[in-house]
Amino acid sequence: MSDDEPEIAFADSRFLTYAIPFAGALLIAAGIGAGVVGAYAPLQQEFGLCDEPTIAVYTPERTAELTAEGPSLDRLTMADLTEAERRAVEEALEEPSREGGVDGEFENRAAFERGVLIRDDDGNERYATLTSNNNCVAVDPILFPLGVAAILLGIVWILAPPMYRKFAIIERRST
Repeated sequence: MSDDEPEIAFADSRFLTYAIPFAGALLIAAGIGAGVVGAYAPLQQEFGLCDEPTIAVYTPERTAELTAEGPSLDRLTMADLTEAERRAVEEALEEPSREGGVDGEFENRAAFERGVLIRDDDGNERYATLTSNNNCVAVDPILFPLGVAAILLGIVWILAPPMYRKFAIIERRST
């Protein structure tokens, strides 16, 4: 037996054939997740993808159904709302989805979180509630480079076993 045979035996081992490439695939998967979140986090606020809560405003008929039986709700008039809240209510009334984004001061957030009755200028009461907070994702800035590094390391781990086997064969032939 020569000294080369243990290396060839390692080249054909299950560890080198299955475990290292599998770990490489896991590294790539984790790296993709980290890379996507790490790249998205700094850009989300710049593109307006977060930090604008949305409210839903229901029709007077639907409001009567929702408030027939249940807890007592805070009551506000349109004059009680901030400018941003008023714009969001008006936007919700115009939209088919009945939702509007609050872009600015949200002084009555607690009332909207619990659900609130808003009396409009015509005397109609409408139920309104917070539907989405759209909080920004906060991650460390190092997450994106770590994700890229994990992807590259995973690629190396997947490609290392076949390369090792090729080099072991070349070395065996050269001796």
